[in-house]
Amino acid sequence: METLTGFIPAGGIGSRLNPHTLDTPKPLLLMGSSQRYVIDCPLNGCIDNCDHTWITTYYQSEKIEKYIPNIPNIRVLHDKKITGNAGSLLEHHKKISQEDPDGDFLIIPSDCVYENFSLTDFWKSHIVSGSEVTLAVVPPKTYGEYVSIRNEKPQKIISNPTPDSMSTIGIYLMKNKYLLDWLYKIKKIWNGESLNLTKDIIHPAIYNDNVAVYRLPKNSYWDDTGTILRYHQNNMRLSNNQNVIDNRAQIDPNVQLKKCVVLGATEIKNNCSIENAVISTLENSNKHEIIITKICDFDK
Repeated sequence: METLTGFIPAGGIGSRLNPHTLDTPKPLLLMGSSQRYVIDCPLNGCIDNCDHTWITTYYQSEKIEKYIPNIPNIRVLHDKKITGNAGSLLEHHKKISQEDPDGDFLIIPSDCVYENFSLTDFWKSHIVSGSEVTLAVVPPKTYGEYVSIRNEKPQKIISNPTPDSMSTIGIYLMKNKYLLDWLYKIKKIWNGESLNLTKDIIHPAIYNDNVAVYRLPKNSYWDDTGTILRYHQNNMRLSNNQNVIDNRAQIDPNVQLKKCVVLGATEIKNNCSIENAVISTLENSNKHEIIITKICDFDK
């Protein structure tokens, strides 16, 4: 039976979610009305499907490590600097090189939200295809990267959608041997520069005709939470457009909130009305500053 290793890169600064990520790393932002967090969706997927999982961190890594429960098959690794997802793999190549060469490797971003997407079915499809790498794809989004497809084979990664393209979602399966061979080859010449997973690992496999695509089922849902707009939209979707409020927040009864996300131990005492916003508290020199970001249509 093949083994499956999970890899969740969670070291990014989350600058597009500033200022709400100044005190809290993006993976630990609230997600949905059940007091879950952004990282919980990919983390639970790996717990349910992987033999063990690596989580790489950098920005406010101590908070992420503190949140991750004491699960035997979850290990947190600390990046020395931001070098991209591929660079992170290289930085920890000694640990990753211990993986079963006959197994498979699942890469899943820490900021994705999905439903009705079976990682087990994804893995089975990857094994049946016999490909070195399998890309999970969805119908074209208005952002991100796209892959042109012909006869169910990816042709190349492109920046703009075409009639024969699908959106890549940053979730990949690859044979451990392919990944380990790449790490061994690149490590010899790597000087610590940032490397891009798509450009440096996926592109070469596509050109060598070693990549398959896996289309998420029509009834599935996938998105990422990389911007304020998408972060807010996914919270509203999961809460049926109700307020999402951290259990630690203190909201005065006279405050009227509608379709808001309130993070952390934020206190809102004034008699006010706020709609369609992400709200948090920025701690600066013991001064608690309430940050209110209104959701605008032009935010992408």
